[in-house]
Amino acid sequence: MLQIGNVNGLPQEIHQQRWTPETATTAELPRLGGPNWDISSFWLRDASYLRFKNFELGYTLKSKFLNKAGIKAFRIFGNGQNLLTWYKLKIYDVDPESQNDNTVAAYSNYPQMKVINLGLRATF
Repeated sequence: MLQIGNVNGLPQEIHQQRWTPETATTAELPRLGGPNWDISSFWLRDASYLRFKNFELGYTLKSKFLNKAGIKAFRIFGNGQNLLTWYKLKIYDVDPESQNDNTVAAYSNYPQMKVINLGLRATF
């Protein structure tokens, strides 16, 4: 026997939205307890995303003051990878570029690492 509900045996709100013969026209969720193998768009999610993948900003200083110190050029720079990702999925820390076909495993993958570098370069 399938048991649903909270510790008091009362159906939770999500269970009340399931398909039953009585709620066939108003149900928002598939039926409980049986196979849901029928072709359906219920489990499809919008997986579109926008990723700010690579960025670099730098500036090279050239001045008479630097030449007097024996420096031909001085560069300040910063760069980053995987800085931001915007997506509509309600599950966070999911990499939208994951190639895993197993839904559970795709959600358990680590997100891509965020890398930020800052640097100085002097040419003598």
